[in-house]
Amino acid sequence: MNAHVLVVEDEQRLREMLAYVLEDDGYQVTQAPDGETAIALLTETHSAHDTFAVVITDLVMGDVGGIEVMNIARHLPNAPEVILLTGHGSLESAIAAVDQKAFAYLLKPYPPNQLRERVAAALKHRADMRQLLESTRSATDTAGKSGAELLSTRNPETAVLPDTPPAYASQPPAESSSASATNERYLRVGQLCIDTYRHEVMFASKQLDITPTEYKILLCLATTPGRAVPFTEIVVHTHGRNIARYEAKDLLGWHIRNLRTKFDRRYLISVRGVGYMLADPEEAADH
Repeated sequence: MNAHVLVVEDEQRLREMLAYVLEDDGYQVTQAPDGETAIALLTETHSAHDTFAVVITDLVMGDVGGIEVMNIARHLPNAPEVILLTGHGSLESAIAAVDQKAFAYLLKPYPPNQLRERVAAALKHRADMRQLLESTRSATDTAGKSGAELLSTRNPETAVLPDTPPAYASQPPAESSSASATNERYLRVGQLCIDTYRHEVMFASKQLDITPTEYKILLCLATTPGRAVPFTEIVVHTHGRNIARYEAKDLLGWHIRNLRTKFDRRYLISVRGVGYMLADPEEAADH
């Protein structure tokens, strides 16, 4: 199957031109007109059968820019390589892009051949990294073969397969641990109600249309209402990862903004430099 490339650009003509160039080279291309759409595509449609290999994103776009798109992409289980595009470049911004783990940085306008070269190089780098990872796994599996065989013999149902991601192999989903800690089916904060059995959220008796990641965020915050939960702690619940505070903040920012459009935004409180808190605004007013 040809590599799948996500093109994120708010200028329609440029976006379509990029898609045309890449499709002409045989790539499968999906277009996103803004950062919000890109993040939705990355987080909600990402699966082992339909993985973006490369993300090409404009740096400056509306409310959600290329850096935020890149941070989301780089924390996916099978992370794509990211190429940043900008019309305002400098040595400092190029260095900053590389520091943010971008694979490449292109200054507009750029010739199509330069784009082709960067995409080809990104795909080769991604393939090399995956091959290195597989080699490392193979060496580890060989070194521990006798122990693995013993484990498989004693309990074949729970033996961890080599291809199982280590971050998830021995841990239950984050929402399961949060729900079990409360020993309750329903978690209520003011007019917000979370059904931990059906994974549904109601506000003022109306069911909300939320994504799986948004559900996990609300579940994490509702377990300890009125408490400021650090960005990093929330990301452990939502993504099962330990990352730096600034990365966790960027990773959660778009989801929080989206949630605030779906029910009373006063419930989701930003605690500057710390994280987020879920609280009933009416209860706070009474105090």
